Amino acid sequence: MDESLRRWATATPDRVALIDAASGIRLTYAELDRWADSIASALVEHGIEPGDRVALLLGRKPAAIAAIWGVLRAGATLVPLDPDEPAQNLRSRCDRAAIEACICGSETAKTAEAVAPSGTDRLQIESIPRKSSRTRQFDERTHETGPQRLDRTRVVLFTSGTTGQPTGVRLTARNLGASAASTVARLGVMAADRWLLDLPIYHAGGLSIPIRTAMLGATTVLRRGFDAEATATTMAAYEVTGVSLVPTMLRRLLDGPGVPETLKFVLVGGAETPPSLVKQAIEADVPIFVSYGMTETASGIATATPAELREDPETVGRPVRAASVSILGPDGASLDPGQVGEIAVSGAIVSPGTLSSERRRPRRAFRTGDRGRLSPAGWLTVTGRIDDLIVTGGENVSPRSVEAAIRETLPVKAVAVLGIPDAEWGERVAAAVVFEAEATAIETEAVRETLRGRVPEYALPKRVLALDSLPRTASGTVDRTALEEQFEEYDDSQE
Repeated sequence: MDESLRRWATATPDRVALIDAASGIRLTYAELDRWADSIASALVEHGIEPGDRVALLLGRKPAAIAAIWGVLRAGATLVPLDPDEPAQNLRSRCDRAAIEACICGSETAKTAEAVAPSGTDRLQIESIPRKSSRTRQFDERTHETGPQRLDRTRVVLFTSGTTGQPTGVRLTARNLGASAASTVARLGVMAADRWLLDLPIYHAGGLSIPIRTAMLGATTVLRRGFDAEATATTMAAYEVTGVSLVPTMLRRLLDGPGVPETLKFVLVGGAETPPSLVKQAIEADVPIFVSYGMTETASGIATATPAELREDPETVGRPVRAASVSILGPDGASLDPGQVGEIAVSGAIVSPGTLSSERRRPRRAFRTGDRGRLSPAGWLTVTGRIDDLIVTGGENVSPRSVEAAIRETLPVKAVAVLGIPDAEWGERVAAAVVFEAEATAIETEAVRETLRGRVPEYALPKRVLALDSLPRTASGTVDRTALEEQFEEYDDSQE
């Protein structure tokens, strides 16, 4: 996994690999490679063996990027965690991953001590080493060869857990490499590009950026946290040419400072990208690429180009070259173009399984749990989750169709429709909306009247909750569990 970093450190040692916007620090490929060597050697000296799982409990800073490469170079399996998660959640993930060591910083040392299993080694890293500290034992380990090297688990990522307990997904070197190569090919990324990393590195969307840039010898520009004004300033100051965003981040940029003209691509994913946002970006001449992917596929499955989005703002485009997509009916048979069914993916990007599951058969397609359709041209459109279908009074309601109707008729910035358990109806349709700043919140009955005739009577929301913002996970996905709790709290307050 670390060959690309070493290759560029040897071929172009003075090329800039990483820029930290907060401190202004610039690390060349040689310096980042040396830091990775130092971390890898320290792990080996602590007794870490190939395949051992090492937790990464660091904020988004240069040391975290170096640690990613250091863990991979030591032959260990990286388990990046969110240092801001509640301690009990972190402790559960460390236990489930059976970590052997934990990398932390001064600001996360106490957290690491509290959540790591008893007897786990803790490695605290802060400063950039001035020279490599490679050992003979370490050198022998990093020259592992053979196809089995590609199919060993190298990263464990926990899913967002929007509808339940987060799952630990195993990703191999083959998964990560195929995903990175497919994405940079679709986007047309080159060595001269600068890619802004303003996403969590404990999710696939953020972790994939330093892997992609190192593959090409490009530069990662690192930010510690998103703020529309500050992020726009960073992109302009460092002449950023590409950025990965979740839809909410793009909307805040477009509604605020805008994006610089230096951008060649704006990759949007992590959650549904509303067609209205796509149109807004296109009208602003933003080079938007809309991606559909998941942790189980090491990020992107399909990515729509600006040209495709101008023709169809709802599409997520063609599958990337390392993925094959089919649409399956209830009986598991492939459906014809235009028919809606479950999206299934096969190819080198698909995970071999989770921490708790048996290894997936390589030739068996991964059933995503998402609904969608393929056009005759092979463009994919995602229409929702299989399990988010609301069954109310015996009728099936697609949340996305109701959300689309609300966006078209009401002045809202964000909307989420879900089914809430109901003794009479089985489930009742509920809508959480964030109104535009200048708009007045509308009561449930007024919303129903506005939507009447646009959606079936049984699909009209029986409860509308106006919020300042929708609860979201760190990856930008609507946190449906938290949203259900807010509806429950509201209902309790009305009794």
